Amino acid sequence: MADWLKKLRGIRIGGEVPKAVTPVLDRTSEGKPTKYQVGKMRAFADGLEPHLREAYYQKVLHSVDIPEQVKEHLHFLLGRHYVEQGKPDFAMDSFIRSGGLEEGARILGRAGFHKQAAQLHERTAEFHEAARHYREAGFEKQAKEMLRLAEETKRRSSGR
Repeated sequence: MADWLKKLRGIRIGGEVPKAVTPVLDRTSEGKPTKYQVGKMRAFADGLEPHLREAYYQKVLHSVDIPEQVKEHLHFLLGRHYVEQGKPDFAMDSFIRSGGLEEGARILGRAGFHKQAAQLHERTAEFHEAARHYREAGFEKQAKEMLRLAEETKRRSSGR
């Protein structure tokens, strides 16, 4: 069993040891996380109260040297948690760290956080989507700028 998996077993959150994770960790080969395993971590975290859930994700991310792909997934889950808690700026940061910009933008947009959704779409060069979200958030000037960038990008790509 990989060292990071052993360390994960000892994390305590609000006095609880994430027992839901423990049986899965023993079945992991070569220390590589499986989707099932990460799902069990998520299931455990989803069962916690919101303030403990955030603490769990943060503690796992910062106290255990976990593989990069698990870290990215946990940042994404933390972003989703922040959206549920009404913290769109924290969520946006977590989605950026996870690399899940497009999905993060969709989640933020569906939750009504259009400004943050637009900023993520802008990073992925989805200028039409960014414009739509800026317009929804009442930022007409930024929306026009995004449409201008979209046209400029379209012109450049067709002019090659």
